[in-house]
Amino acid sequence: MRNYIYLIIITGSVLFLIYNFKNLGNNFFGSSNNPEKKIENFYYYLKNYYVDKIDLDSLSSEIIKDVVKRLDPHSFYISKNELPIVNESMRGSFEGIGVNFFFINDTVSIIRVLKGSPAEKFGLMAGDRILMSDRDTLYGKNLSNQKILDKIKGPKDSKINLEIFRPSSAEKFKINIERGKVEIGSVFFYELNEDIGYIKIDRFIKDTDVDFKLAIENFNEKGIKKLVLDLRDNPGGYLFSAEKISDIFLEKDQKIVIVKSSKGEIKEKLASGEGIFKDGNICILINKNSASASEVLAGALQDNDRAFIIGETSFGKGLVQNQFPLGGKDAIRLTVAKYYTPSGRSIQKPFKSYNDNIDYLINDSKKQYDQPIDTVMYYSTNGKKLFTKGGILPDKILPNTEAEAGNISYQIIGNQLNRMVFEEVDKNRKFYSQLKKEDVLKDEFIDKSKWIELLNVLSKKNKIDLKSSDYETVINSIKSILVFQLFDRKTQIEINNIKDPYIFEAIKILK
Repeated sequence: MRNYIYLIIITGSVLFLIYNFKNLGNNFFGSSNNPEKKIENFYYYLKNYYVDKIDLDSLSSEIIKDVVKRLDPHSFYISKNELPIVNESMRGSFEGIGVNFFFINDTVSIIRVLKGSPAEKFGLMAGDRILMSDRDTLYGKNLSNQKILDKIKGPKDSKINLEIFRPSSAEKFKINIERGKVEIGSVFFYELNEDIGYIKIDRFIKDTDVDFKLAIENFNEKGIKKLVLDLRDNPGGYLFSAEKISDIFLEKDQKIVIVKSSKGEIKEKLASGEGIFKDGNICILINKNSASASEVLAGALQDNDRAFIIGETSFGKGLVQNQFPLGGKDAIRLTVAKYYTPSGRSIQKPFKSYNDNIDYLINDSKKQYDQPIDTVMYYSTNGKKLFTKGGILPDKILPNTEAEAGNISYQIIGNQLNRMVFEEVDKNRKFYSQLKKEDVLKDEFIDKSKWIELLNVLSKKNKIDLKSSDYETVINSIKSILVFQLFDRKTQIEINNIKDPYIFEAIKILK
């Protein structure tokens, strides 16, 4: 009987609690099924009634991340720490002193001083060690790259006191540098020969279209009417930049791209007719990593029979994103539209959900799409048959030279190979500093036997089986890294192109 009474009391208490919360919910929020209201109610209950204290800011970030994972592979959450880096990459510039560095032997070692940067202006050199930033010691602390950046970067016109050690002269000195805006170029051009120009676009950032037009004007002044446009490994960027560059090549009212918004609105971007390279011959180079805005440009010129495309099937990203602030310096990049090439092709690679993100972005990007995904036939302006295969299908498919050479370049081409090159250059700084660009472009500027010895040590340390067929590929990678560290991105591109079969094929097509 006593237990029965306890049961009644406990049950009554539970019913009382439920009844009161039910009334509370009715009084405050009603019975709306509005999804926005549900989320608002959820936060209200957590904030005011949950038994333990909750970090709602952190929780909201995790909830947003989880929701985004249920969308598409190209929508993503950007934390306040990531946002400046993301914005800089899209802007094509940053504010700071303008150096690349490695953290070697527990010391910040400058790999390269960017041209036109405050660091160059104030006399810093590759090989210099940064010992202190203002009053902060940077050596002997095993700092992360981000922490070092936080101590060195800063707003334009602000000043920073650095203590430098220069191994080449064994001198230690202090320098007061005024930070500035450092530009990161995205367009690089030069003449392949007397009648063929070459332009490489690394990504489509804020001023890419402006710099591209300057390159075309340069070729026009020299009477160059044949162009190799290299979009390989270009991950994309701003849609407007790809549209403006497409406009340079097309006649008035030719379609550039068709965009269908999330609300079903369809807009066609048409050429203005004011393009300054409407008559020259163009060969475009693409590979499996050419994505997004790269595919917009390649698709526009292919569909209008304005360019001949060689290489691999491109990445296959037919979606458009916008970036929105979330508050608290966080942001989200959401897919807001789909785009189609002028013929109506969607080149979007199929995906199931964001949960397949890693497989989609890495593994699937290396698959060969031998059969058309869309059975609908499309046609170019002049009636050429076009296909959609999860990307832009080239007019002529070329083999992936890296894939043929095996996976060795992917295994050690990263940070370790860069470090190996830097450390070797650092030991022989006097010799390498005397190299001139014209000597480098003759392609006989390194002792291969020495680098092969270093490679063998590196491969043994990392348990990588180097085959005889791998050496040439990795030696070429070493040349590329070496030239980038000693000179600049443009010179690196030129050295990469010397033995590039894609370049040879493009020249043959344009002859």
